[in-house]
Amino acid sequence: MRLSPILDELGVYPFVKLDAAKARARSRGIDLIDFGIGDPREGVEPFIRGALIDALEGTAGYPRAAGLPVLREAISDWLGRRFDVKIDPDTEIVPTLGAKESIFSFAQIVMDVAGGKDTVIVTEPGYPVAARGARFAGARVVELPLRRELNYVPDLDSIPAQLWHRTALLWLNYPNNPTGACAPASLYVRAAALAREHDFLVASDEAYSELYFGDPPRSALQVADRNRMVVFNSLSKRSSMTGYRAGFIACNSEVADALRLYRPTIGTAPQEFVQHAAVAAWRDEAHVERARAR
Repeated sequence: MRLSPILDELGVYPFVKLDAAKARARSRGIDLIDFGIGDPREGVEPFIRGALIDALEGTAGYPRAAGLPVLREAISDWLGRRFDVKIDPDTEIVPTLGAKESIFSFAQIVMDVAGGKDTVIVTEPGYPVAARGARFAGARVVELPLRRELNYVPDLDSIPAQLWHRTALLWLNYPNNPTGACAPASLYVRAAALAREHDFLVASDEAYSELYFGDPPRSALQVADRNRMVVFNSLSKRSSMTGYRAGFIACNSEVADALRLYRPTIGTAPQEFVQHAAVAAWRDEAHVERARAR
């Protein structure tokens, strides 16, 4: 039986290998410090669990890929409070099952191999899902190194113009996993300028935006011209909701329309009771203020 050669090329997913290695070590009685998949140790806040339970009774039918309006509004409001940006909840936000599935599949809506846009650029080291998803979409993947002497910020100007011309998608991830580096505003400004010049999209994985010391990290959405910036975020790390699978993509309306055209085909949307829990989580600043008052 012939299967996709990309499966053999990519091999076993790294965290699956780590799980197997940890199991072997524990079977030998070794006490481990787990640097694996990164599940938060903190529990989910009771008010979030309560919102999910309260929504169970009213949940019926398939969740629509566009997501509930109340969830898109909660995400838009949070982006406004957190990054001082105005994002239209109806045309510029697409709820997702966490960030992983949307990062994996995103290349499928932007690749145009026949039209000469056959390349996806990822940073190395980095989250492997973006590169693996690009390969399944038929892309050539180019790794852009993150070097200590550059504070783990990629040197975008090291990429020749002919490669940019073939690029459909540039992936960035800040705060960065695994280096912990934060991006200066200049990185997003330069990426946006190159994207305009060479006609590609910048995908910014911001799943760690709420884990930091000192000044809050910036978002790619804060550049003056964010037309080519596509931001991915989730509640997994921010609210310890890894098991809930709730996130979003924020982007211009043209990209969002393409996502809404694509995503019903594969049925990707959180269950509506999870969406209601996510609404509570994105609005949790009010909960924090009430807790302080008590």
